[in-house]
Amino acid sequence: MKKAPTDLGMAHRVGTGAGAPADGKPSDAALLGDLAARFTNGIRLTPAERAEILHIARGFASKDSAAAGDLADETVRARRKRIYKKLRVAGAGELISALLAFALQLLAAGEPAEAPPGDTPPPPDTARTG
Repeated sequence: MKKAPTDLGMAHRVGTGAGAPADGKPSDAALLGDLAARFTNGIRLTPAERAEILHIARGFASKDSAAAGDLADETVRARRKRIYKKLRVAGAGELISALLAFALQLLAAGEPAEAPPGDTPPPPDTARTG
């Protein structure tokens, strides 16, 4: 398994490398990274916590995330608990649901899925209220 990028917005940009989309559009990983970066804008998260959010959104179990990062399972579980507390969500399912709701709000507002370079507008408060 590959390690997740530490910067949520840097995951495989418009591509020229192996596995990059041939149409010049951002990859799914890049879109997910941008979405997560916009969703967590203004929330104090460590780079490791930001990378873990990508693992959660991609469906990694704690054990898989630990193996990918060469970490102890308990390290990842503790990191996830901190993330959930900071984002005010109960767990992985609620985090993914909040990310999806945020993405739908962006689409409904006519905003692009990916953030323009250097532009990360604050997420709507409704995406993370519980």
